[in-house]
Amino acid sequence: MIVTDINEALISEYAKKIYGFAYSKTGCSHDAEDLSQEILMQLCKIDFSSKEIADMDGYIYRVCRYTWSNFVRKNIFVWEGTVGEEHLLDVAITDDAEAEIIKKELYQKLRREIMFLGNIKREVIKLFYFEGKTGKEISEILSIPASTIRWYLGESKKILKERIDMKDSIYTPKKLRVYYCGNATDNSLSGLRDDFLVQNICIVCAKKPITIEEIAQTLCMSAAFIEDKLDKLLSMNYIEKVGANKYRTTFLIKDAEFAIAKKSYEMEHIPAISDVIYDEVKERLDDIRKIGFHGSDLDENFLMWAFVTMVAGIYEDKNYIGCNAEAPIRGDGSKHWLDVAWSNEEIFKECDELDEDLKNYILFSEGIAGAHTGNGKIVMERFIPAIVNKNCEHWRRETVSAFQRVCDIVKENIEPNEYDRELIVQFVKMGYVTLEKGKPRLRIPYFCKEEYAELQNILYDIVAKVEEKAGTNLTKNYAEYIESHIPKYVSAGEREFVRSRFYQPNAYTYILYKEGKLAMPTEEEAKCICSVVWECEN
Repeated sequence: MIVTDINEALISEYAKKIYGFAYSKTGCSHDAEDLSQEILMQLCKIDFSSKEIADMDGYIYRVCRYTWSNFVRKNIFVWEGTVGEEHLLDVAITDDAEAEIIKKELYQKLRREIMFLGNIKREVIKLFYFEGKTGKEISEILSIPASTIRWYLGESKKILKERIDMKDSIYTPKKLRVYYCGNATDNSLSGLRDDFLVQNICIVCAKKPITIEEIAQTLCMSAAFIEDKLDKLLSMNYIEKVGANKYRTTFLIKDAEFAIAKKSYEMEHIPAISDVIYDEVKERLDDIRKIGFHGSDLDENFLMWAFVTMVAGIYEDKNYIGCNAEAPIRGDGSKHWLDVAWSNEEIFKECDELDEDLKNYILFSEGIAGAHTGNGKIVMERFIPAIVNKNCEHWRRETVSAFQRVCDIVKENIEPNEYDRELIVQFVKMGYVTLEKGKPRLRIPYFCKEEYAELQNILYDIVAKVEEKAGTNLTKNYAEYIESHIPKYVSAGEREFVRSRFYQPNAYTYILYKEGKLAMPTEEEAKCICSVVWECEN
């Protein structure tokens, strides 16, 4: 047996694909493992150093096919008694077994490739070849001119011949994180947020326009399952038609390379600014406490998490470069941009040797940034740093109104009724209220209108000092830096939107936590960390 570094490298590279091939042939994990082992043993016998192989994929595939045919000969008697292996029963135990297997595989592949054809091509092929209809009869059935039927037949045969001659490839689907900027009437965004197939249709159409047959073949999915979803994406202008029969995604999907570029920029430039923000907030914390708001006696570390994040948010808001391009008008009349990226899980799969510090930064530097919910009387602002708080439950208007009632009870020392007690218990469980000697107490800062105005004055003074010491070019420099990482096929408007997307207030507290300046909050504090509420105008 010849075992070289080349063999080991090839085995490592192709092991998963070989197992996929084996499983597709045997349909049984046990048999697939046996077949995989035999293929790998066959590869170990080959002296690759003495061969000049132009197409290694094709060569490995031929070894797999050869080993598979031998495997069938050895195991045919076992499989004849196995349920679910009917497609193997007519394989003869002769020297022609491999030829018969290849023939059967071609038929199976042909049937599969027909499924990948678009709706009309599929119907024309079915009527002509499987139902024996003439071109004229098909023309009458489908109400399409006979000349067009001839074109569909010719085009379909051409596609099928090309696809039959090509080697199989295994597509690995990816999960996306999807947000929008603007207004949207459909929160699911035509399935983009939660439909795995919709997400991957957009992924395969992202870099260049492709036909529905190419989409289906790439995803290994019948075109019939894709057409309806594609129509919805077209109607919302998330995908556009290019020419007569090709489709292209209209928004950028930020891949692993983009994410790493963005996060590397942040790791290089945010720490110096976060240190200045921390020092300035700590210097003014006593002034903030003296405002006398409810919660001014809360733990210093807890308050620092809240006010550092608020200052970081104001700092980045002030220096936001903006996007002058108008958001696209969608099919339902709404106007919004799409902010779409690979999930962290997909990034880590793609880059399994990622630096540990960068990996942790990607995981923990984000979260919910400045979610505001109000009811016309009070506003709840919540920053939810990923390193601390996994509670991303959305506060609705009714939740804010219920919390306002609890705040009134605390401020005015009102004796709670039965309904009030139920509200108090609800917010105790959520972590926003605690009980002391049977009376409710707020666990987050609460500012009346006058107090909030004082707080804003102090925070903006802090931001001015931060700008003086650290500069104001973070977002502008980011826009210039990230330009080279935006693919050339992205439209001018979309490009401007992507360049403007820099808002990472939770990154500052993560960096300060890593530096040891901010301590990890207690389990109870973590439920409401970085949350502040204030009264507003009616």
